[in-house]
Amino acid sequence: MKILVEECCLLIIDVQEKLIPLISNKNEIIQTSLDLIDIAKNLEIPILLTEQYPKGLGKTVKQIRDLIPENNSYIFEKTSFSCLGSLDFEKTLKLLKKKQVIIAGIESHICVMQTVLDLKKINYDVFIVREGIGSRKVEDNKLSINRMLSQKVFLTNIEMLIFELVRDSNHSLFKYFSKKYVK
Repeated sequence: MKILVEECCLLIIDVQEKLIPLISNKNEIIQTSLDLIDIAKNLEIPILLTEQYPKGLGKTVKQIRDLIPENNSYIFEKTSFSCLGSLDFEKTLKLLKKKQVIIAGIESHICVMQTVLDLKKINYDVFIVREGIGSRKVEDNKLSINRMLSQKVFLTNIEMLIFELVRDSNHSLFKYFSKKYVK
């Protein structure tokens, strides 16, 4: 199954000020989140962003917050580990009428995994960006990836995602994405 621009949205889960310093691959997650936001903005893909109990864990890291566009994006505070525990989140997701969700965020074995399992339960196609998820412990991240893959979740990376979304070297954004993201 290919990711389709007209069928997808981007979800970035809980990349927050007080939690990110504890994550094993924090720099990669921040950079991947920034890259995904840039890709989504350029392709006009809706962006959903969540914050787990921001009073305690802080807001989303500044670099990411600053890049979120004013239009076609949605920010949700939550206390449930699954994003679908927030009625506002679930309502917005349904209103977007997208069937595919591209996901990055933390922690992969808690909020990411519970969200993924809930999305699968209600028949969404879920694409995890490998370099965009992580946990405090590397082993927890690996374990969660294995569990999510067992539920028919798709694992992807930035380069695969770009080529699926643009489909053709004649696409108006192909050269921009290739120069910026293909290494």
